[in-house]
Formats: sequence, structure tokens, C-alpha cells
Amino acid sequence: MAKLTLGQTVRNCITVEKASARFYRDLAADQDDEKVKAFLLDMAGQEREHAAAIERLGQEQAARIPTFADSELEIVESAPAWATAEHLTLEQGLEVAMECEGHAALYYDIIADQTAGEVSRFYRTLARTEEQHLSRLQAMQARKLKP
Repeated sequence: MAKLTLGQTVRNCITVEKASARFYRDLAADQDDEKVKAFLLDMAGQEREHAAAIERLGQEQAARIPTFADSELEIVESAPAWATAEHLTLEQGLEVAMECEGHAALYYDIIADQTAGEVSRFYRTLARTEEQHLSRLQAMQARKLKP
């Protein structure tokens, strides 16, 4: 399996979080239900906050830990659907989002397993947050798909 440096992994995580924020914003734009739209825009905001937090962590750790950029992590591909999904129904969008949030949680857990200290705790917290996003999406799906 290919390896990534922790620095590259941080950059990848930022890219994925920004892409997920765009996905939620785009999905929200296609919704007529104001509660659904607000929910999706809230998810987009949280993803933007994650990107900023990951960026801050990367900068802080790179400055404090000389080996930060040399740490190697196994590559785990996340679901590519964030980048390719356009004009989805809400149900389709929720399916894509749930798959991607699940992949993100797994990816962050793997990073946490392969790092230590503050970095590990940070990514473990992100993994739990992504799992909470998955639960929120599942609850939204259950509400929208009821007859």
C-alpha cells in the first residue's frame, strides 16, 4: 500500500472537508424545504470549520514537531462522490453524504491510530464528529423517507 506523509494527509483532509462543504451547499441550493436547507447549510458550515481546524493543526504541528512532515501514513481512499455529485435528489444526496461521512470517520481514525499525542486526539475527535454527522444524516433520511 502506498504511503503519505502526515503533511500530505493534512492537505488531503483540508481538500476533502472543503469539498464536502461545497457538496452540502450545492445540495441545499436545490431544496425547497427551509428546514432541510438550514440543516444542509449547517453541515456545510461544520465542514468549513473542520477544514480551518485541520489547517491550524497542521501549521502548529509543523512548527513544533520537526518530524511532522516525515511521518508516514497508509493511504485510505475516501468516497469520491463529493466531487462528482451534481443535481441530486435529496435522497440521493443523503446517500452520498452518508457514504462520505462514514469514509471520513474511518480515515480520521486511521490517522489517529498512526499518530500520537495532540495530533492523535485531534483526529480521533474529528472521527467522532464525522460519525455524529452520519447519525444526523441517517435521522434526516428516516424523516424524509417516511410515507
